[in-house]
Amino acid sequence: MADAQTGLAYKCNVLIAVDGLDCRAIVQAAQGWASVTQIRQEEPEPRYRQCLQDAHFVIGWPEVPWLKDTPVRVLQTGSAGFDDYLGFDLHHRPDFTFCNVQGVHSIGIAEHVMAMMLALCRQIPRHVVDQNAKRFANPIWDGQDNPYGELTGATACVVGLGLVGIEVAKRCAGMQMKVTAVTRSPKDTTDFVQKVYGMQDMDQALGQADHVIVCVSGGPDTSNLVDAQFLNAMKQGSFIYNVSRGSVVNESDLIAAINSRHLAGGGLDVFAEEPLGSNSPLWDLDHVILTPHMAGFASRYMNRMEALFINNLRQFRDGKPLTNVVNQLSTTDIHQMVSTS
Repeated sequence: MADAQTGLAYKCNVLIAVDGLDCRAIVQAAQGWASVTQIRQEEPEPRYRQCLQDAHFVIGWPEVPWLKDTPVRVLQTGSAGFDDYLGFDLHHRPDFTFCNVQGVHSIGIAEHVMAMMLALCRQIPRHVVDQNAKRFANPIWDGQDNPYGELTGATACVVGLGLVGIEVAKRCAGMQMKVTAVTRSPKDTTDFVQKVYGMQDMDQALGQADHVIVCVSGGPDTSNLVDAQFLNAMKQGSFIYNVSRGSVVNESDLIAAINSRHLAGGGLDVFAEEPLGSNSPLWDLDHVILTPHMAGFASRYMNRMEALFINNLRQFRDGKPLTNVVNQLSTTDIHQMVSTS
């Protein structure tokens, strides 16, 4: 079968292993030049590996060893993180491109951060407990200090100004917060971030923030980034939120910082161990909201993911650069590569 634009004769095989994805639009986009096979995300290894033997473009998370001796030329994961694919010398694999879905989950994560911030400032977790017990305890009526904060005028420091960090910063600015950021490229500024600090000035940025939101990527460079030194640099009574990777936070140091009242609390969507074990001390921390690594899920994130997949399939077909390339490993012409596979 010949491609309408190039005239090259080939049949590309697309393998999809992402649960919950409506493949009808993808099948339509592939009509006339590619065949589409869909399997379960947790398909048993023998069947999964068998399908890889005929696949050129894979959407999913196959194990790296399964790619050996296959015609796979593009691996498009359904997540922004790619920690599981580090350290396997994929850059030595010829004619191979690795893509992620960076940006697809950014809206959900950013709105999740705002939900956590507002809930903690307005004492919502305490009042939900009271509601379940069918008794309200108003701290003001009980003669306690006013525990209610407000975001307006507070300072939010976004650590990591990638696509997620930018979406978080936008919303913080929309809440009339002062927004700062810490990034490896401090020259990259935006209209809604008032000051951008380099990594060498991170302590200064942390010490001025009421809310610190960690939005860095995972991997060796950020492992245990949030440790005792990081936490001690934070402002007394401030809050921290982690929506990046569990490996970024030293949980023992975080627990100590909250139990000592140096930090007022925070929100965690990711953990060193997932799912979080029932014996973790994190469950018992006051003023800490825990959610099960779901911040990126939102009503339209699958639509954004589908649109990215279709765009990359068409770019692949037309021999054009792909979107969200993590490692562009070869300059071999894609049309020639597919036509001879």
